[in-house]
Amino acid sequence: MPEFSSSITSQLPETHVFLWKIEEPMEFFEKLPEDWPAVVPTNPLKRIESLAARYCLYDLCMRLGINPTFQQDERDRPYLLGSNWKISLTHSYPFVAAACSFGKEVGIDIEKKGRKIEKIAPRFLNMDELVDRGTNHVACTLAWSIKESIYKAANAPGLSFRDAIALDVHSENRNGIASLLGIEKEATYYWEEFDEFVLSLAIID
Repeated sequence: MPEFSSSITSQLPETHVFLWKIEEPMEFFEKLPEDWPAVVPTNPLKRIESLAARYCLYDLCMRLGINPTFQQDERDRPYLLGSNWKISLTHSYPFVAAACSFGKEVGIDIEKKGRKIEKIAPRFLNMDELVDRGTNHVACTLAWSIKESIYKAANAPGLSFRDAIALDVHSENRNGIASLLGIEKEATYYWEEFDEFVLSLAIID
């Protein structure tokens, strides 16, 4: 169980991130509470990712002293029944991550570098973001990850990555504020890089 520390957690006293690299067999991650919903994917890779992400959450909850009654809403969005702790899960093999935040909506996302994501940048970046990030592969990957985290935290179906989530101008700072147009909210986001991946987290009060 190679677990990794996240620099994001140190910035947020009531938000916790647990990052895990999958090196165990499928059976290891199937030891979840019996009352948790069944994992749907049958594809072996997708199944172990989903199981490992849930196990990562379970382990994090145990460390925090949280009674984790895991549920999913009608859109398969995870939550803890009867708890003020908000949660989010993400996976990109071989890494999975879980986030818990007390009383604040949270979203987490992990993305692998290497995809030619800049080719589809106009689909998820607005004009200012395109000028700033559009030809930089890592910056595009990071922007996609941040917007995915914000989308999860916002819990607003149909929220447009390009037209409704406006990021700060790209900088070396590892945090920023995004405006959520149309729903009049702001999201604070944080990010880091490790190996060939980027990890981002978004918080909405």
